[in-house]
Amino acid sequence: MRAAALALFAAIGCGGTAPAPATPVVNTTKPAPAPAPTPTPAAASFEDELVHGHPTAQRFNELVDAFPAMSAQRRATLAAIGTSEDAPIHVPSIDYEYVWVAKIACNGGAGQVGVQALLETPKGELDKLDFTCPGDQASHAAYFDFSDDPTEQQMKKELGN
Repeated sequence: MRAAALALFAAIGCGGTAPAPATPVVNTTKPAPAPAPTPTPAAASFEDELVHGHPTAQRFNELVDAFPAMSAQRRATLAAIGTSEDAPIHVPSIDYEYVWVAKIACNGGAGQVGVQALLETPKGELDKLDFTCPGDQASHAAYFDFSDDPTEQQMKKELGN
């Protein structure tokens, strides 16, 4: 390699011309792989959207409709969301908190809300629903960010908050 570079410099320095660059070899027998599709908002994971995004009522309903057909592992993963006030579930309106408990939180079983509490946290107001699942006497909790609720936004506007 070093000898080739020296020969090239010697040829250029002595009035010669540099050899033409090699033509790249193109493989024409195989098509180039297609680029990965760009994720669309509809393709975003439900988990990310629920914890970090602002799901619409339509998107939330899509999750509820798709939930029964998901694998047991996927349902368990989704049902475990919102169990901490550090990562609450974002809901399009307060009504969806109850939909979550009734359709998702008990991994498809119809959870029953026992207590709803409004919490003041460093991240803002959250709802906490304490609930039980069918066949399970233990109390469970889910935390919800309801700040996208239009009724809540209107009330805050009227109260000057």
